[in-house]
Amino acid sequence: MYRFKFAKSTSVMAILFCFLQTFSFSQGIWTQKTSLTAVGREDGVALSINNKGYFGTGYNGPFYSDWWEYNPATDSWTQKASLPIPVNPGMGLRAATSFAIGNKGYVCMGGQLTGAVTDLWEYDVTLNSWTQKSPFPQNGRIWCSSFSIGNKGYVGLGDDGSGLYSDFYEYDQASDSWSQIAFFGVGNRENAFAFTIQNKAYVGGGGYSAVCDDFWEYEPVADIWTQKANIIPSSPSSANLGFAISTINKGYMKRGFTFRMYDPNTNAWSVKTSFPGGTTSGAASFSIGNKGYIACGGDNFSNYYNQLWEYTPDTASGIEELEKLEASIYPNPNNGNFSISINEKEFNVTVYDVTGKMIYQNKNEKQINLTDKPKGIYLLKIQSDNKIYSQKIII
Repeated sequence: MYRFKFAKSTSVMAILFCFLQTFSFSQGIWTQKTSLTAVGREDGVALSINNKGYFGTGYNGPFYSDWWEYNPATDSWTQKASLPIPVNPGMGLRAATSFAIGNKGYVCMGGQLTGAVTDLWEYDVTLNSWTQKSPFPQNGRIWCSSFSIGNKGYVGLGDDGSGLYSDFYEYDQASDSWSQIAFFGVGNRENAFAFTIQNKAYVGGGGYSAVCDDFWEYEPVADIWTQKANIIPSSPSSANLGFAISTINKGYMKRGFTFRMYDPNTNAWSVKTSFPGGTTSGAASFSIGNKGYIACGGDNFSNYYNQLWEYTPDTASGIEELEKLEASIYPNPNNGNFSISINEKEFNVTVYDVTGKMIYQNKNEKQINLTDKPKGIYLLKIQSDNKIYSQKIII
């Protein structure tokens, strides 16, 4: 990390401006999208099929079995057929796990009021219907990890209420059958994140009696787990989630509000823009094209959210494809009261500090009040559709 000392010299200030511009753009962009048109919750599941996202189940006191489709083209949600499990009294599902194979989605295990279940449910997008498949072959569990490679799904780890596990099982869609694969690299755990990049799976984080930072690659042909670079230390939470953006072959991990990217080509992690939706746990994630999405979640104060955030990566498939947005910010510098000049009717405003943490956001408002923020340099970003404007501002 570089350290800069403020000076009256304009050359030093110019270096700082250059650093801030490079740092902020290299972190990616978060954009708030239309919230789930249902109650907020934690411990739901999500997956993507055919350029649509799917989210459902979860908990906020009651348990839920509803199922929703997200269309990024229209930024809208549509309710679909609920999982056919009893919902009274409160017999939905929480802390299940999910994966997709082709045009079918799968929701596996999870918890009900009566305890953890072994159920596997298959969702048919075309028919908008659910079919119960062969159950998971071991004890029912919550907070498992799952991924898919080709026409196989994989489920493992988790908590059955009496202990944690390190086993993994492969689900064969064609034969509707399960078989055990190699045990996970090291240690029983729950809440580990997982994603797939180029026919290899990556699983890490989670916890048991302590938060884990180890990270492992699974090669299905050889049935071998190989340890990779540890996760860059982040917020002290075992509640992790992850997704991969296949267009750029990168994986992403959220823990608390911290957000990291993994590059399998260099076996290295890098820090990305902090998640702006708070230090939520029990959120769910999916990816579509060159975007990642994080939905819902809760906090330690019994607050439950129906929010949806979209992440655009800092690559040729991401930010660099965005056109320049015509806008301006004034007066700059000032005491924290800024005005925006813009012709667009629909736009999102975000402000980041020098660490990349988002400290302010609004939608379609041309006045920005940062008078409660410390004096310093910040980065303002305004995004409207596929156009973006960025400007350093000084308080």
